[in-house]
Amino acid sequence: MDYVEGELLVKPKGFAGGYRVSAMSSALSRFPGAQIHRTLQHRDTFVVRVGPGELESTRARLAQDSTIEWVSLNYLYAPHLTPND
Repeated sequence: MDYVEGELLVKPKGFAGGYRVSAMSSALSRFPGAQIHRTLQHRDTFVVRVGPGELESTRARLAQDSTIEWVSLNYLYAPHLTPND
């Protein structure tokens, strides 16, 4: 599957408790070149941009972080059918 190069989707644990952008930025400070690009409010998820060549290593390290619920590549999806209505 195709994905957006240099972008990860990251959901921190405990978002319901009011996890703020500043707290996520602080968590990302351990990852050189990683920064919040935008927030997906309906999913309590951050789109994080990472430096060139850092995608896989940053993804693996974030997946091991106890403050992160999940991390994924930012996959591109395309419709398979066009509605007939």
